[in-house]
Amino acid sequence: MTRPSGYTGPTSGRFTVGAEGVTKRESWTRETDPPLTRDERIATEWFRALPPNEQIRSIRALKWNADVWKKDLDQAKKTIREQREEILILRAKLAVFTPAGYTMPGAASLLLAHAEDHGWRTARAWHVHEPRTDGYQDENEYARLEIALTNGWWTFQLSWSVDPEILGGHGRMIRRGLARELKGGWHDAPSLLKIKSIITESIKEEDKGS
Repeated sequence: MTRPSGYTGPTSGRFTVGAEGVTKRESWTRETDPPLTRDERIATEWFRALPPNEQIRSIRALKWNADVWKKDLDQAKKTIREQREEILILRAKLAVFTPAGYTMPGAASLLLAHAEDHGWRTARAWHVHEPRTDGYQDENEYARLEIALTNGWWTFQLSWSVDPEILGGHGRMIRRGLARELKGGWHDAPSLLKIKSIITESIKEEDKGS
């Protein structure tokens, strides 16, 4: 195909070609179509060197690839949303999970409920210890329950060793636990009674601030 006279590519203007040749020519001005920058000229040099039909084919291929890329991107975003929703559901289930054969220690259950009633964020995790059969120590089955409480200023981490229900399901605190104030270091946690008092007083302090 022979290029129309004066045609140097899409940036030269718009041509209407009929049976008798070019019937209409529209030249773009600097106001309606500023010239390419140096970087743009270098980046599109390969395109401007193509004949008009090849330019059209290249545009069609670019459009096709862009449509496929957008479709894949939309699908990827949908998959990410679905996975995030699934993670939230699993986290919600994990937050109330108790392994079969065990019962939440009463002290831990009451403390979690007290913190949640006062707007604190809570978390819990169970770690079941399987019994050993090689004659060494730790031949009995038990579980360790870890809980965390925080209001953004105070954070508490406490642990219990819990027997299976067939052994009475008794729960014993492991040491005193840990506590930390905002930007402070970890130290021994106070008693459960004191922790409950801190949780209750935190609501009063917020009410004073408001």
